[in-house]
This record gives sequence, structure tokens and C-alpha cells, in this order.
Amino acid sequence: MFQCPYSSCSAIFDDDGVRNNLMRFNQGQCPRCGKAIDIDFDLSKYKKAPAPEVIEEILEEIPEAEVVSEAVDTEEVDWENCTVSQLKDALKERGLSTKGKKAVLIERLEEEE
Repeated sequence: MFQCPYSSCSAIFDDDGVRNNLMRFNQGQCPRCGKAIDIDFDLSKYKKAPAPEVIEEILEEIPEAEVVSEAVDTEEVDWENCTVSQLKDALKERGLSTKGKKAVLIERLEEEE
């Protein structure tokens, strides 16, 4: 991660941002403001991402995962003890509406079971 030291810029770059702007960082410049920066991290670990064709080739070489037929834990969930946020997360995972009061959310989840 890199944050430009100039208060007029204050750009922040995560690993992907550094990778995408590697040329400017190698030149000792902030990609956003262009001002000279003193880079204090190892740029050698940030390599350019491979071309899409290379990624496709790599993916073709990876064997397909075997389907596991074991049953998923079917233990009943006590929805009453869940928070509204947890209920909404469970509904999102199931592609269901997250609107309504807690009782409505619980009812919707119980119908899905």
C-alpha cells in the first residue's frame, strides 16, 4: 500500500493500484499528482498481471474440482436469536428480499427451509 506524502494529493494505492501504475512508481513519481516521491517499498514484488490469454491457458490446465456429494450441515438455525443484520445476510445469500421487520425476515427464512 502506498499513500502520497503530499497533502494536496493524498492518493492511496492498494497492491492492485501499485501494480497498475508500476511505471510511474519505478520513475519515482506519484501516479496521481506526478510529484517526486521517495519509494520505500520493494517494487520487485509487484509484477504486472499476466495477459488474459495466459490466464486462460493456466485455467485450462487446472483440473476440474470433484463434486463432493456429502450433505451440508442441515442443523436447524434458531432465527429468533439472530440479529436483523444476520437475518438480512442470510436472506441475501438465498437471493431473497431483505425488507421488513424481524418477524417478517424470520418468516421468509423459515419458508425457505
